[in-house]
Amino acid sequence: MAADRMGPGDHACLGFRGHDDRWAVRAAFTLAGFARGERVVIFTGRGTSAPEALDRLTAHGVPAERFVHSGQLTLSRGSPGYDPVTGAFDPAARTAVLAAGSAESRRRGFTGMRVAADMAWAAGLAPGELASYEADLTPRFARTGFTAICEYDRAVFPAPLLDRMTAAHPLAVLPSVDAFHADRAGPRLRLVGTADLATRTDVTLALRAAFATDPPPTHLDLTPLSFLDAHCAAALLRLPPPLTLHCTPAQHRILHICDPAALDHLTIEVTAPRAVPG
Repeated sequence: MAADRMGPGDHACLGFRGHDDRWAVRAAFTLAGFARGERVVIFTGRGTSAPEALDRLTAHGVPAERFVHSGQLTLSRGSPGYDPVTGAFDPAARTAVLAAGSAESRRRGFTGMRVAADMAWAAGLAPGELASYEADLTPRFARTGFTAICEYDRAVFPAPLLDRMTAAHPLAVLPSVDAFHADRAGPRLRLVGTADLATRTDVTLALRAAFATDPPPTHLDLTPLSFLDAHCAAALLRLPPPLTLHCTPAQHRILHICDPAALDHLTIEVTAPRAVPG
């Protein structure tokens, strides 16, 4: 899933390699929260100062200083529930801090709360303890509409451990804002990320591979895409029927602009964006 498509109740894992990409993902996640009227909290990790965090977000188009002053953005180097001196971790204490922050956000008039949290502090925990904590958060977040990205540095967490942490989350965030991914489940093919100039080759290859199978997909879900450009939209309209395209209203407009006649050969199901909770 692209970070800016995350909505209330989503709990996702981000396995990242480069800090520049990580800050770009944080910025997209933050701006999406602002657009929803949510309060955003970023636990940056102990190695990041507040001025550096402000500079990083600002470089990615977030008016961070203004939103910090308004109280809609909080930057913290802390790790609630974890004692860096003893290495002890209290899952209940961490969960309580997040729950209290979410309740406070709503009392202050925000529609909800979203958090991006550096997880480097957890590198020394037992894998089972960490995986259990992550799995227990998912139903809590779903009930409260809390939105969270748990950030795991691939340079800190070995691949087997990161795979286990990813499996403990219902969602995985694409590690770059200009990344693209396609996944198939039975007759349904989902396109995730961005479909634009930077990813056109990836989009073309993914579609070619999927529609070369027997049987090919009969449902193509575009709704996880953060961006769909005209070139990629035109390529989608050339796919062979029978095919049902699941898209957002904005994506439907792009498809119609590209070739309204081609839409007659496809089944279009337009899905409204998820509503912002009041």
